Amino acid sequence: MQHSIMSIDTNVNGTLVVEASGIALGVNKSKKYIKPVLQSFNKPNRNKRYYPTHKMQEPIKEYIQKVESGEGFGELGHPSDTSPSRLATIDPKYISHIVRECHLKDNLLKATVEPIGPMKDYLIELSEKGRMGFSVRVFAQNWIRNESALTEPDGKILIICYDAVVMPSHYEAYVEKIETVTESYIPEMEGLEISCPNGLCNIEKKKLILNEGLIDAIKNDFKPIKF
Repeated sequence: MQHSIMSIDTNVNGTLVVEASGIALGVNKSKKYIKPVLQSFNKPNRNKRYYPTHKMQEPIKEYIQKVESGEGFGELGHPSDTSPSRLATIDPKYISHIVRECHLKDNLLKATVEPIGPMKDYLIELSEKGRMGFSVRVFAQNWIRNESALTEPDGKILIICYDAVVMPSHYEAYVEKIETVTESYIPEMEGLEISCPNGLCNIEKKKLILNEGLIDAIKNDFKPIKF
């Protein structure tokens, strides 16, 4: 990946001068994304619960807003403590993923999930070598028995999260595929000396500590890259 730095002069045990453009500093890194079905609607699940789409439209909309704000975390497995306070809490010690995007397609809530957190490696391994699924943690103002003798939520409904589980309650709520994406980023610049003789840039590892002003100058020039 090509980026430009123009005329940065900073003293760091000497002078660091960068006067050329087009310095190739990109580093490739692979990242895995999981594509699962999170939940199905309008059909009974293994626990004889039924989630009608018309009742779930608002909770799904609210959950998508949570995902878009970067709060779509989930744990590896449901909590063993089934108290309301624990079920309403996502414990950082057990986080295995974050939902990056989700959408309703027919009667299925599909998603793009990024494995992160302390349990991410377990989630990746289990998904690659076995059949992993996802299961919802949900609160409802009431749970009623419908005319088919199935339990369904009623009143105010709140989706807390979707946890990664073995044998989910919804028959369709399994990982459909795993994608590997190669992304480019710029490594931390601390400890690098950049010289550009005759417009040809070389990067050498030096025992230097770059001051904050230089690091900020470099970061500001590389605006498309998030550090």
